[in-house]
Amino acid sequence: MKCFHGTTQENFLNLINNGDKPSGAWNCSDMDGNFYVYPENKIYGDDEEEIISEGIQQALGNAAITAAFQMKTQNIVILELDIPEDDLNDDYSCDNMSGVASFTEYFDLSWVKKVYITEFNAMFSPFCLPSLDNQNLNYLEESLELLAKSVQQSDNIQVFCDIMDTLTENIIERDLKSFF
Repeated sequence: MKCFHGTTQENFLNLINNGDKPSGAWNCSDMDGNFYVYPENKIYGDDEEEIISEGIQQALGNAAITAAFQMKTQNIVILELDIPEDDLNDDYSCDNMSGVASFTEYFDLSWVKKVYITEFNAMFSPFCLPSLDNQNLNYLEESLELLAKSVQQSDNIQVFCDIMDTLTENIIERDLKSFF
């Protein structure tokens, strides 16, 4: 089944080199060893092109959160994968995720069909965090948390939308072999 996954290039290189799952943004799945994806059967769209576009957007959003936690300028990597349906499990790591995401208990490099990248600027970090009231968020560095609080208390979401538009406009496809 076609699935999408987003992360930072640093985490992707760790993944393809058989490294352990690093600590991440979410305490509900932190270092559990599972590989989380957005499968096409849980993505709303009228046709394949729309499903791919939405899958890339969902993966990009999650990757931007991961990059925001790492607070450094780096590439975001979005994977388009083909995962056997029997390997996919519904994501019950936190409320409401089972209808949106799935996971496998391992990662297989042969699943990767396409790789997309875009650059995340460290200055985007406070704008790309989910609500700080989310009980599933891992620990944030104090300076990032203070900036994010200021951003989230403002009424203007336009900066976040502009950042996501910029990230989306700069997505390019890259050959998987270029990571080796």
